[in-house]
Amino acid sequence: MIGFMGCYAAINALKSAHHIVRSEPEARVLMLNLELCSLHFQETEALEQVLSFLVFADGCAASLVSAAPAGLAIDSFLAVNIPDTSHPVSYTHLGRNMDAWIDCMTSLDEPDHGMTRIHATKGNVITMELENVAPFREQHPDLYAAIIECAALVNSRRVKAREPAVLAISFRN
Repeated sequence: MIGFMGCYAAINALKSAHHIVRSEPEARVLMLNLELCSLHFQETEALEQVLSFLVFADGCAASLVSAAPAGLAIDSFLAVNIPDTSHPVSYTHLGRNMDAWIDCMTSLDEPDHGMTRIHATKGNVITMELENVAPFREQHPDLYAAIIECAALVNSRRVKAREPAVLAISFRN
């Protein structure tokens, strides 16, 4: 078992499976990748945690790794930090800072980054529509301000990279 590494455990599992089938060409390695983010769910009104629950979810996948010539080939393994995203994402930090959410939202028009399932076409924006804003703003002014600030940070990061804004917020009472 390879675990307690978050989604990156799948890469180490692939490395192990690759070495097994390279050493024993007749071997078949069944990989089961399971991510249970909901185990860390705690009811809260903290915006950072609530937003991380919107971005990260439970998931499961199975793969059969073999030395057979059919299918996808594993030629090498490489871990890379995407520029401006080298923050510590771990169960300790996930949901306790906004960096992961901001990174994901910054890539809304980059489906190849794999950061979100919702995408904008290049040059367009995604609009987050927030309903019943007046009572929320009155009861949680700090969270209300944080939502606006985080959306502004997403667009600011993009403008610094000479990219158009990608996120808009719409308020409805």
